[in-house]
Formats: sequence, C-alpha cells, structure tokens
Amino acid sequence: MGRKANKERQKQKTAVAGKTSLLDLVTAGLLQAGAVVVCNSWPFSAVVSASGRLDARWTPVPSDFAQPLAGAEFMRAEFDTPSAWATAVCRVMRAQQPRGSGGESRVAVNGWTACRVKVREGAGEATEITLDTLRRAFTARQAAESDESASAVDGLAQQVAQGLALGC
Repeated sequence: MGRKANKERQKQKTAVAGKTSLLDLVTAGLLQAGAVVVCNSWPFSAVVSASGRLDARWTPVPSDFAQPLAGAEFMRAEFDTPSAWATAVCRVMRAQQPRGSGGESRVAVNGWTACRVKVREGAGEATEITLDTLRRAFTARQAAESDESASAVDGLAQQVAQGLALGC
C-alpha cells in the first residue's frame, strides 16, 4: 500500500475519532430514546430524547435540600451533551453545601464517564454501563466500517494500477 493510501486511511481514522454525540448513539441503535441516564450517586436523572438530547428530571427534590432550592439557576429542562447535564447536576449538588464547606463554584464534569444507562442484550438482565462505553463501541464500529471502505478502495486502486500497467 502506498503513502497516499496510508494518509487517506489515517484521515479516516482521525474523522472517526472526532466528536460523538448522543444522537450518533441513538441513530446507531446503541442507545434507545427513552433510556434513563443517571450520574454518579446524585438524586436526579435525565431521559434520552429521539433527537439525542437529555431531558432533565429534577424531581423529586430530596427533602434535605435547601428551600428554596439552591442552584436552581442550573436546572434547565434540556441539555445537548452528557457533560453539560452532569455539570449542571454537580452545581446543584454543590449549591446544597453550606457556605465555606469547600464547594467550588466553578466545576466541570465529564458526563461521558460519570453518566450511566441500563442496557439489555438479548433476554438477559439489564446492565448499567457508562455512556463512554457506548461511545467507544460506536467509535470502534465506525473505525471498522472505515477500514472496510479503505480496504475496498485500496483493492480497486490496485486493480486499476495493474490494468494501467498492462496497457488496458
């Protein structure tokens, strides 16, 4: 295989390693619309929409939370990414801590690794896995499809090169 084919394959792998969205996972059938997503041991959840967004479920509010609810400014109804939702939940949780208890106002949470969803394979029991596990499965599937395409193109290119070498 020539340098040009190697560079093209590397470009394809780089494109596959790009950003993956929840919609990618829903479209690929790895994540079902309506699946409930939880984050760490926090009391809130979100539901995956058919459009690949997270519809936040902020109720019921735990009875030991401050009233009126501290951190309510972070409680949007919909989030585009797992990290945006997980960060909002974390901010709400930190707002419940007494002032001066070490809770930072600035926080970011990797929602792909912090958020989990139950999936069922076949007739077995549902297993809770991270969204990152699903994202990795999607990326692996995309890479395999990309490799298959690259192999087909390489084979065709070799056939054309052989034909040209024979004067066809």
